[in-house]
This record gives sequence, structure tokens and C-alpha cells, in this order.
Amino acid sequence: MIAIRRLTAAAAAGFLGLLAVVPPASAAVPPDLEWTRPTITDRVLVEPGPLTGTITGQEGQTIESLDVELLPEETPEGPCVVEDPPTQIFDGSSTQDFEVDAVFPCNGGYEIVASVGYRESGALNTVLGTDPVEGSLLFSVAIPPARVEGFEATYDEASKEVRLTWAPNAEPDLLGYYIERNPPGPSAFSRITPELLPLDQTAFTDPGIEDEHRYQVVAVRRGPRKASQIQGEPSSIVTVGPERTEPTLPDDIPAPNSRPPASAGGSGGGGSTQRATRAPSPSRPNSNIFEEALPFDPSQTTLPPPTTEPPEDAPVLAEFDDEPTQDDRRATLVPVAGGLALVVGAMHLFLLSKRAGEPKDIPMSRL
Repeated sequence: MIAIRRLTAAAAAGFLGLLAVVPPASAAVPPDLEWTRPTITDRVLVEPGPLTGTITGQEGQTIESLDVELLPEETPEGPCVVEDPPTQIFDGSSTQDFEVDAVFPCNGGYEIVASVGYRESGALNTVLGTDPVEGSLLFSVAIPPARVEGFEATYDEASKEVRLTWAPNAEPDLLGYYIERNPPGPSAFSRITPELLPLDQTAFTDPGIEDEHRYQVVAVRRGPRKASQIQGEPSSIVTVGPERTEPTLPDDIPAPNSRPPASAGGSGGGGSTQRATRAPSPSRPNSNIFEEALPFDPSQTTLPPPTTEPPEDAPVLAEFDDEPTQDDRRATLVPVAGGLALVVGAMHLFLLSKRAGEPKDIPMSRL
């Protein structure tokens, strides 16, 4: 019996010593968690995307998992129910960045509650603990509705009505649509539906339209609070209305490169003005295809009067070239050279005749 008691006492002492060395997980300080989307200073999400953040373990802690729960501030109804993201498993590092793929079908206020799975490393054992992160974050979702697609318009000449149609938006918390119109001129778009059209209405008729107008449609969904609204980007613009006639030219201004039209009988009775057109050219002899391309009528072209001879007492002006040409020089040198040759020949004949008249000396030996 004594041996049994001593053994029991030793076992109890060893168990108490183990508890002193490895404290329970509930007594451990959980890791720090910092949200980067949303944040404490920016708690409104205005576009879809994941929730992001960073988990930093205390000394000796490794991050193992993350579980996020999304709690709407108001009880969701129907398609606005939010599903919690699946649990994420990590590789056991001391610091871990994360992304949580959260889908918010409806705008409104939400609360994030996160639970971090981590390990406390001890000298004798390792204990797994999962504690909620203190200081859960409150935020709001205020995502605008999508742009309305499939916007079309038709005009009825008889009833003077414009009929607009479009494809419905898919947001579960959609409140309805506004129709905006822009008349001719520099004026801006103005709303022609003071009240929201029901979300199931995807057509609208605008009566009494006698000129061309532009239209666009805007979708509206609830905002971050129940009484608030958020408008989406306007749809593509459609232009519709009565067919516009081409601008005309005044009667006294002919169209460019065209001849004025021949006057027609009965035009003074208030007939509509028409654009000036080219009048057909009358048939002419020796006409050819090139005359059709001319910007004027060759038959109507007048030649200048023939030039008359100047009077007898009119002064005559002689014009001389500053530099004579080679032909002019040749015409001048030939007569001069001929004249010189005649002079030389005459002198030669004169000398011959003079020598013939002189007496000749007779040698004395012949006497």
C-alpha cells in the first residue's frame, strides 16, 4: 500500500509540473491581425474584391489557419444572404498575408469576426489553439450597380412617341431606374422620370417628341444604409426622333461648281427649297467627253477682240539684244573679210601694172 501511495503521489506531482510548463491554449495571447481591406480608417468598400490582411504571431507562435465569419447588421432576406468564406490553411510561418474571397450580393453594413489557428512551441510539447481575434471590424459595402446594357430606342412618326427598352440589371438589392433626356442644343441631360421606375420595368415611352433627342438610363440600388441610394454609371447614349432633312442652300447662292438651276413654273407658290444642281449642257457640235469634266461651259467662253494695227504716227521702238548671238557675229564678219580680200587684190593688180610700164635696162655687152 505504501508503494502504491508513493507512486500515485509521484504521478500527481509530474502532471502538475507538466501543467506549469505548458499552459493551456486558452491562456495564450493570440496573434495580432491587421486588416488592409477594409481598414479602420477606410471602412467602406465601393468595388468588389477580396478582404485582405496580415497575421503576425507572438514569440514562438506559427500561423496555421484562418476562419472568417461575416455578420450582416440587418437580417438578410432571400438572395441577400451572405455565405462565409472557407477556412484557409497556411504553411506554419510566423507572419502570414492573406486574401479572403468574400462575395456581398447586397450593399449594407457588416461585421468581421476572425479566428486564427496557431501553435505554441514549448520545451516539452506543442499545443494547437484557436481563439477569436479581439476587436472585430465593422465596415460597409456600397458598390454601385452595373451599367445598364442593351439600351435601344425607336420612334413612331404617327404617334410621335419614343419607345426605350433595355436589359435588366442583376443586383438583388436593385431599387429601379431613372430615364434622362437631352434635347437639341447645348443643354445637359435632365431626369424625365421623377420617381424610380420599378426594378422589373425595362421599357419606357416618351410621348409628344417632335424633334431629335438623346436618351440614357441609370440603374439605382440601395446604399450602405437602408434609406440610402447609389446610382450607377449611365448607359450608352441613343439619339432618336423625326428624320432630319438635309440643310438647304439659299436661292441666291449657287452650290459650288454647279450652274444655277433653270427657273420652273409655279415656284412662287411657296414650294420647298431644294439644293441647287448642275443644269444639263445644250447639245453642241464637235463636243467631246472632256467638256463634261470642265467647271465651265466652253460654248459660253468668249475670245478677246482681235488686235488692231497701230496708227502710222505711233512711235516704233527698236529692241536690241545685249549680247549678239553666234549667227549674228558670223553675218557681220563675212562681209568684212570679203571687203578686205577685194582691197588686197586691187593693190596687187596696181603694183603689177606699175611694174609693167617702167623701162628695162639693156646690158652693155649686147650693144
